[in-house]
Amino acid sequence: MDINELRAMIDEIDAEILKLFERRMEASKKIGEYKKEKNLPLYDEQREIALLQSRAKMMKNDSLDPYVKQLFKTIMQLSKGYQFQTVTDKNIVLIGMMGSGKTSKGRLLAERLGMAFSDIDTEIEKDAGMTISEIFEMHGKFKFREMESKKIEELSSLSRHVISTGGGVVLSDSNMTKLKKNGIVVFINRNIDEIVRTIDTKKRPLLAKGAHALYAIYNERLPLYKRWSDYEITDEDKSVEDSVDDLIKTIFR
Repeated sequence: MDINELRAMIDEIDAEILKLFERRMEASKKIGEYKKEKNLPLYDEQREIALLQSRAKMMKNDSLDPYVKQLFKTIMQLSKGYQFQTVTDKNIVLIGMMGSGKTSKGRLLAERLGMAFSDIDTEIEKDAGMTISEIFEMHGKFKFREMESKKIEELSSLSRHVISTGGGVVLSDSNMTKLKKNGIVVFINRNIDEIVRTIDTKKRPLLAKGAHALYAIYNERLPLYKRWSDYEITDEDKSVEDSVDDLIKTIFR
């Protein structure tokens, strides 16, 4: 067979895979509806472990074992995302200190769950045509907070979005009330010493005097993060992928 014939074969196989994928996702949706009716958690760790083991055993070609496990991990992640959107139209709102990785984790979380992603600071920068640091320098902190509130008003009216917030969002009860009204709020609690060690102060207007100013900011905001959050993820030196795995498990229990 030449390469065109082989590609045609792959096209046919892909068409069959898509038909089966559609059937599987429809079954997954019904499971989500059943779990909602019976008030059951979306995440069943033992079921997922057993499924991965059983699917690997179905393969005749043992060399494909790691690929099969990765395939079904991805399918199960997509299934959980589809189930989540079946049982709720809420947003997932990430709060936490600057440098805690809310944007990178939020973007990957949205990708895994098939949800849209919005970063409040990035959206503000797009609207203003300048960076957050430039906004602080040219217009001051209060103007930035005004722009932040306006953007939160807009984003909080959306549904099925992962929203990454700025570190100071919890300073406004009004903003947090809006975000929480249609959102599941998750506090990404990264070790403050690690943030101080790794953060780029040049891009952080509140750190003009150095990264150690973060300790006072953290102590001020920590009670507010805990007050407003529905869930808390302790991020201890984990990869973005592992942190998002923990986040999904926590939300879906």
